[in-house]
Amino acid sequence: MSESRSGVNTFAELINISEKRAEAIVEYRRHYLTRNPNHPAFNSPSALEQIPGIGPATIETMTPYLKFPESQSKLGKLAP
Repeated sequence: MSESRSGVNTFAELINISEKRAEAIVEYRRHYLTRNPNHPAFNSPSALEQIPGIGPATIETMTPYLKFPESQSKLGKLAP
């Protein structure tokens, strides 16, 4: 799953994180892209730590399902 296109429901349902955390990810990404339209909001799993409520344990849970721009390999069963 691409972190750059997924919505709240996709994050919350497929990755099994709370809707509040999913909303925080999507909102952060929206604000970031407004200021930096030519750059991805997140280019590695650790970049998600910029979001309040996202720490190492959440990142560990999410990482197998996400694909980041710096890595073109498939990172999990849900990655495109």
